[in-house]
Amino acid sequence: MRVVVTNKGYVPKLGTVDGTVEEVAQNVANILATRKGTCPMSRNIGLSYSWIGRSIYVAHALVAAEVKEALEEQEPRATLIGIVLAEEGSDVITIEAEVEIGGE
Repeated sequence: MRVVVTNKGYVPKLGTVDGTVEEVAQNVANILATRKGTCPMSRNIGLSYSWIGRSIYVAHALVAAEVKEALEEQEPRATLIGIVLAEEGSDVITIEAEVEIGGE
């Protein structure tokens, strides 16, 4: 099943996902929203955010590569299909990732 997850969280449409899909989608949202090294007892969870301060085009390439790698390591049940970065003002960027869950 394909779902769209952002670094602001995951909200399923009522009755459209089972518990496993919801769990994996929430894990992906946590990975997108967490800066690597800030989660106690799980310092490898999240993204490095090394792309902050780069142009949106460079940041997009860096984020796509880092999210793909992070999902392979941290949540292998999700496969990255596509990613979109959206600027919200001068200091907020939303990461929106489309992922395949369950290999269907």
